[in-house]
Amino acid sequence: MPNLSFLDNQTADYYDAETLGVMWLTTPEAVSEFLPPPLEPMEVPLILGFVARFPEVSFGTPYMMGGLFMFCKYQGEVGSYVLSAPENDDFPVFSGREILGYPKKMAHLELHQDGQKISGFIERRGVRLVQIDAELNGKLNSPMGDAVFAQMTGPADPSTGKLLESDGINFLFKFAHSADGKKPFEWPPKLVRQVTRQRPKSVEIGTAEVALQPSASDSPWGKVPVAEMLGAFHMVSHNTMLPPTVAGEVDEEAFLPHSYLKYEW
Repeated sequence: MPNLSFLDNQTADYYDAETLGVMWLTTPEAVSEFLPPPLEPMEVPLILGFVARFPEVSFGTPYMMGGLFMFCKYQGEVGSYVLSAPENDDFPVFSGREILGYPKKMAHLELHQDGQKISGFIERRGVRLVQIDAELNGKLNSPMGDAVFAQMTGPADPSTGKLLESDGINFLFKFAHSADGKKPFEWPPKLVRQVTRQRPKSVEIGTAEVALQPSASDSPWGKVPVAEMLGAFHMVSHNTMLPPTVAGEVDEEAFLPHSYLKYEW
């Protein structure tokens, strides 16, 4: 049997992680459809979408990842609920899904930069779920983007202007549907709180356009429409995923409609 002891309560480190992210406001209806209890909606329906390249990691080979994160609150703490986390390598898909509860799936991802212009996309089962096109011109699409970006990245060093270390909180659900079908789950689903600490090396902001494509596989990407585009950022950083904690168990009936997000329809 393989020795998987290195997975036990250790950090995962990402060196020179490159992220193209976009922020937009979606509709209250999309938040109502996708956000499971006990997570609570924000006053502003904020979405983060991104395509990232991880050229060096502490636990395996380089890979790429995308993300569709819906900001929310739990017991007064602001974090994000992960709607989608496509990747192009099977090991991080396995570890993220089985250990943490990430809704990870295999996909094709690309990230390209030509001067100030940068673009990325995610394709899965023949459908381009998202296309991001940004221009790193130092401006954002909306004035609201400045405040949102400052909240996401944390404070800057007053002497140098460089961003300081900050923590991003993700909320995930770990569960297993029942094998015999006599009950919805093998055990009560667990709400997992996972923190990623990022130490930015460089950050640029810009204006962005995003195209979201519906798919036959019922992907959430096509169901969180852009009500208002806030802007884009391109970041290179050292990131550390800290060991997760279980925040509590959740109501089985209330969570059941949300439990099919990982399925391959």
